[in-house]
Amino acid sequence: MSKRMPIFLHIPKSAGTYIITGTQTLLEQNCNPQLLVKNFLVDIPNSTLLRVFCAIDNETLFQIQSRMTHKIDKLNAVIDFDEFLDFVRAKSMQILSMVIEPGYFWGCSKFSTNLLPCFSAAFKICSIYNINYSCYTIFRPIAERCKSIYSYLRAQASSHEPNHQCINSRSFEEHVNSEEFETNWICRSILGCESMNESRFADVCGLFSKFHVYNILQADQCINDIFRLCFEANNIQLDKQQLNKNKNKQNSQIINHNLIDAINQKNIWDYRLYNKYL
Repeated sequence: MSKRMPIFLHIPKSAGTYIITGTQTLLEQNCNPQLLVKNFLVDIPNSTLLRVFCAIDNETLFQIQSRMTHKIDKLNAVIDFDEFLDFVRAKSMQILSMVIEPGYFWGCSKFSTNLLPCFSAAFKICSIYNINYSCYTIFRPIAERCKSIYSYLRAQASSHEPNHQCINSRSFEEHVNSEEFETNWICRSILGCESMNESRFADVCGLFSKFHVYNILQADQCINDIFRLCFEANNIQLDKQQLNKNKNKQNSQIINHNLIDAINQKNIWDYRLYNKYL
């Protein structure tokens, strides 16, 4: 059992897959060898998904209910939240880490999501376990992230994603100036709202006041810090060859300065959030 429960907010195209994969690898290394680390997606009503890493015996813990119409990280099943809580209360597992997972609800303005129920569910699980939690996330410069989303969702690399080719614009600049350009995804998704104002921004900042926030260049430091804080693990060694990193990251950084300014203005609430915590 961890000393504190790590809860990671996965912001798409911000090294999230790297963090999740690295975390799973280290959990397998640091967990009791008699236990098997499992990764389940928990269905949260009126929200997206909560990814739960837990250690269980080699025997079947429960039957997974197929509820997904698509695959996320080669998983195609989700357990009902109330059923999952029954096992949490019964202490039938060791929950090691949780991820607030947006699923495929990102990349285009026609998608929307609400992550607050996921946070509430994660906090409820911690309360049942009577354990404190540490929230953490990775921020990426707003314009870089937007460019990476555009390039990824239009590329063959995203062919397995349900939102593959959801962007119709023929160039990134055209996309930024189109109605399909997604704005302020972080702030809006945290609250599940269509628009932002000062009061809602204050609510977002209130939640993020509980977070350890890192920039995308601090991904390894993020993993190290969280494992020291939550598992008292030191001398962490990751096999970088096995982890997912964007091999075309440099392409997402080549953006016209005027376009960067336009992107930041369109994403002014996310831009303010980024500058507040980094």
